[in-house]
Amino acid sequence: MLQAKLADGGLITPATISKKDRQNLKQKSPVFYCPVCNERVILRAGQKVIAHFAHQTESSCPSTGGGEGAYHEQGKLRLYQWLRSQSIPVELEVYIKEIQQRPDFLIILHDKKIAVEYQCSKIPASQIIKRTKGYNKAGIHVIWVLGEKLLKRKTANMIKVDTFSQTFIHQFSSVYPPTLFYFCPQTLKFIKIQDLYMTGNNRAIGKFEIYPLKEMIFSDLFSKALFSKEELLKIWMQEKRRFRVQPRTRQFGAELQWQQWLYLNKLHYERLPAIIHLPVRGAFRINTANWNWQSRLIFNFIAPLETEAEFTLYQCIFFLRKNMISEDNFPLIDSEIHPIQEYLHILTELDYLEQTTNHTFKKTKAIHVHPHIEAAIEEDEKLIKQLFTKNQTKYEHDRSLFRYTK
Repeated sequence: MLQAKLADGGLITPATISKKDRQNLKQKSPVFYCPVCNERVILRAGQKVIAHFAHQTESSCPSTGGGEGAYHEQGKLRLYQWLRSQSIPVELEVYIKEIQQRPDFLIILHDKKIAVEYQCSKIPASQIIKRTKGYNKAGIHVIWVLGEKLLKRKTANMIKVDTFSQTFIHQFSSVYPPTLFYFCPQTLKFIKIQDLYMTGNNRAIGKFEIYPLKEMIFSDLFSKALFSKEELLKIWMQEKRRFRVQPRTRQFGAELQWQQWLYLNKLHYERLPAIIHLPVRGAFRINTANWNWQSRLIFNFIAPLETEAEFTLYQCIFFLRKNMISEDNFPLIDSEIHPIQEYLHILTELDYLEQTTNHTFKKTKAIHVHPHIEAAIEEDEKLIKQLFTKNQTKYEHDRSLFRYTK
C-alpha cells in the first residue's frame, strides 16, 4: 500500500514526496500504522521500488491480499497523481468498513461515489464479481482498469478476450459500447478498447484509443469511439472469408461438438447461409462462437418453420438457454440489450424476418445452404454490404453517468 498512518493519526504517502524528504523521514525512524487494522507496517523504498508500506508476514489485516508488486504500485501512484492534477476529490486506499473493501481510489463527484480499481494480476473472476457487487451494495459505482501487461493484442483491432477479461467489460448504459480499460505505468499510456464484437472463441475486435496520460482527463473515460461503417464492413468481410476458407484442425470442446452437429445434419461450414456468423455486439454473453449458436438457432429452430409462421424472442432464448452465460458474470454491464434479440433484429434488417410486436417475429423468407463455397463467399459480401448500408442504431456521445469538466 502507498499510504500509512502516523502516531498522531495523520496520513503519509512517501511516494509523493521528494527523495530527500523520504531520507529525512527514514532517519527519524517514525512508527507507521496501517489505516485499516492499526498494525505496524514497514516502509519499503529504493531506487527500483516505489515507496510503499508492507504488513508483517503474519498480519491478520482484512485488507491484505498478498503483495501487489512494483508494476501495480507504480501504476497506482501515476493514476493517483493524474486524478489529483485535475483537482478531482480522490482518496487513496480508503477502507470501506461496511463492505470490508479497500479500493485503490475513491472519488466523490457530484454526489456520486466512484471506486477505481487498478488490477494487474489474474485472480479468479468470482473475486472480481464479489468485489464489484460489494461496491454496488454500498451505492458506489466502480471502474476497473487493467494493467496493460494483461492485454493480449493479436492484430491492430483484435484481442484475446478470455473469461477473466470478459468480467471487466464495462457498459455504463445501453447507449455506451462495451469497453475495456488498460493502463501502462511504464509508457504512461491509457488504452480504451470499445465497440467490442466477438469474432470467435476468446477473440474479439475492438476500436482502440491510446492516450498519453498527460493528454487525457477523467471524463475521457466516458467518451465513445465506434467503428465506422466502412471499418466494420472491411473487418467483417475479412472475418467471413476467414470463417469460410480457414482449415479447421485440432478441434475440441464446443467446437468439436459443433463439427459433429454439422456432420449429423449433413451441413458444411463452407456452404452455410450468409446469415450465420454475423456481428452481434452482445455475443460475449453466449458461451460459444457466433457461428455455433447462430447456426443452431437457424437450422434447429427458424429454418424448419413455415414462411409466415410466427415465434417469440422468449422461445429463442429458451432454445439457447444452455448457451447463455449468467448476467451475474458481467457485473459492470448496465444494459438490457440481449444478444439473441440483437441477432433477430439483424435478420429483420436483412428481410429474413418481420417484427410483428416487441417480442414476436414472423419468418418471411426461406433459408437455404449454398451449392458451393464460391457462391457462399459471394453472398457473404452482398449480405454484409447490405447490413452495413442499412440504417444502424447510432450511439450518441453521452457522459450523463459522470459529468466532470476540467
